Amino acid sequence: MTTHFRRRRPGTTEKVGAAAVGLLVGMSAGAVAFYLTRLFLSREPLSSPDAGEDVVVLESRPTKSDGPAPTRAFARTD
Repeated sequence: MTTHFRRRRPGTTEKVGAAAVGLLVGMSAGAVAFYLTRLFLSREPLSSPDAGEDVVVLESRPTKSDGPAPTRAFARTD
């Protein structure tokens, strides 16, 4: 047997609750967007063409078959 529902107008309490939930979801989405934007805008490149200095680049850990483990690799900007 199918369940039927009767529609009614929401009361003041239900309207306020729905508005509060809507504001909370909107503010949360805005906070996440603000944080991600701030995070991406605060990045700096590892090296620039006019820097003229060595940049330390960390490599992945070698396996046993790779031989001796390299400690660091240097990228030159010459």
